[in-house]
This record gives sequence, structure tokens and C-alpha cells, in this order.
Amino acid sequence: MINSIQGNQTAMPIPPPPPQQKLTEAQQETVTTILSQYDSDSLITEDAAAINEAFRDAGITPGAGLREAIESAGFDPGEIRSLDPPPERSGPRPLMHAENSNFNTEALQTLYEILDDYDLTEITEEQEATLVQQLIDACLLCTGNIVDNFA
Repeated sequence: MINSIQGNQTAMPIPPPPPQQKLTEAQQETVTTILSQYDSDSLITEDAAAINEAFRDAGITPGAGLREAIESAGFDPGEIRSLDPPPERSGPRPLMHAENSNFNTEALQTLYEILDDYDLTEITEEQEATLVQQLIDACLLCTGNIVDNFA
């Protein structure tokens, strides 16, 4: 399935993903401090929402660095995400056109964030099915969502 997704190339090159941002020591300490207020074995929806809000308020963005810091603190990033998922969107995301570009940069960033959770060189069938479902849920497999072919 991944090969068929990768096979849908366009003539316009897709920019590389943003570099994986490591957290600074201060940010890692902030994550630890935020999570120390909660019990990893009894998280509820309100806890996850408060955790995510605290991360945003601290300027800590999703990515491999945050995931590693959450795991180091003894929490499951997937559980936090499932308890406080990103807001639902109705229909495809609006296309955001940069000068001389027909990329939906918001959708592309969402794609990078989803793919950041996977090692695509060693993906299991179960992980592949989960990945595809995440792409469907985010409407990233909707026609023209990442690249607007009609612009």
C-alpha cells in the first residue's frame, strides 16, 4: 500500500519534510514538569487536553523530540493523542497557495507529523493499516488535498 501511495508522484517536486526538531534541555524539563502533575496510569480526557494545552503554551511542537520526552517521562504519546485528538474538520482542508506553489502546506505538515510516528523501512501490516486509517481520517488521501492539481 505504501508503494502505491509513493507511486502517485506529480511533476512538481514535493519539498523535504522539515528537519526533526530536537527539544532543548529546557523544553525537555518543561515536558517532564508538565507530565509530573499527572498519573500515566489514569489519564482522562481532561488531563490529555490540559497536557496538550500546556505543551502549546510552552511553544513545544509535535514531533520526534516531544514524543521521546513524553516516553522518557513514562507516558504513552498515543494515549494522550487518543484522549485529546486534534479537532475534527468538516470536508477537505482549505488549499493554501504560496507564490508559484500549489501545495497545501497545512496538509503537508499534518502528513509529516503522522509519518513521524512510523519507520517506513520496517512497517508491519498492522502499522500500515493504522497509518492508512490516520491518512484517511485526516483527509490526506482526499483528491487534491496536499497538491491541488487544478490550481
